[in-house]
Amino acid sequence: MTSPRATVTRPTTSSAAVQPPLSPADAAAREEFTKYVIEVTDYQRKEVARRVEKLAAHQTSGWAYMIACVASTVSGALITMKMWGPRHTLNHKVYLLRPLPPAIGMGVCTYCVLYHGRLLMMKFRLWSVMEDFEYQVKKVQAHHVVEGATHLAWMQFVLDQIRADKAPQLDIAAMKRRPVLL
Repeated sequence: MTSPRATVTRPTTSSAAVQPPLSPADAAAREEFTKYVIEVTDYQRKEVARRVEKLAAHQTSGWAYMIACVASTVSGALITMKMWGPRHTLNHKVYLLRPLPPAIGMGVCTYCVLYHGRLLMMKFRLWSVMEDFEYQVKKVQAHHVVEGATHLAWMQFVLDQIRADKAPQLDIAAMKRRPVLL
């Protein structure tokens, strides 16, 4: 019994047939398009590197955020105790120790909201910018030239590194340079 599926026969000739040489006008148009792609990808690469640099700086300042948030909430609790608490608050340890655990907890919560919230917003913005750049490159069909395809691969690599929280380990100066095509 035969299958109801139709069999597909493929041509025996290679689909990567040798193309005729380009005319001078076509070669000039291709060269101009390649220059345009290089110009666009250079701008995109520098913009992504600038944003990754900000993200890396933010990721390396986690302890500073933590210490600042805890210190501000503890000092706020102590100032509140001094201003509106019972008399001689700062002379008795019992009055000083009571608000410290909730104040430290508030500091940790503030750290989580501020640091991680800002980190996620920076990542989401970078991801959306990179998706927009990828769309722009594909819209002008720049992925048909070597420079455009290399740029798309580079953007995918950077995106994977950012998703893996490796932004501080990326070389920003190398990200701004145009890749060497062999």
